[in-house]
Amino acid sequence: MTRYTARRWLNGFGRRRLFLNAPLLLCCLLLAACAAPRQPAAPAAEQAAAPAVVVPPPIALTLPAPVPGEPPRRAESRDAVGKTAAEMRVLFGEPGLLRREPPSEVWQYTAQSVGQSGGCVLIFVLYPENGADGSVLRVHHGQSLPRRRGSPVGDADCVEALLKVPPVSVTAKPSS
Repeated sequence: MTRYTARRWLNGFGRRRLFLNAPLLLCCLLLAACAAPRQPAAPAAEQAAAPAVVVPPPIALTLPAPVPGEPPRRAESRDAVGKTAAEMRVLFGEPGLLRREPPSEVWQYTAQSVGQSGGCVLIFVLYPENGADGSVLRVHHGQSLPRRRGSPVGDADCVEALLKVPPVSVTAKPSS
């Protein structure tokens, strides 16, 4: 068995390998040298002139500003009127029952138990915004019903039980 030392390696096999790999190494170095130089960072003046990123407002039921001396109003089904189908999916999730009655759709959400009662059903009727083409569906009517006949369920209790995003109260602007 022949033992390779550093000298023997350089004399025989190593020299041939170095000679064969030299063009490849030279090509890699040339490509690295020809690479495009990096662009310097934009000056502060250009960064300041860049338009600000517009962040859309969060999707939530908007409540009117509270009246001084009265408790704040809770979210009700009527607060969803005007919301799009996409916004409703964010607010309440996918409907438990979706019934298509062209050109409208009826969305139904069910809460199993609300407070002391046996639950409620929240119904929204959506119509196309731009005629019958169905481009954007918007809520035109919202209503809550008890699951059992005769059990009292408040509209606000039903909405609160099914709402996934907390409502936002509009603050009154101070008059100057």
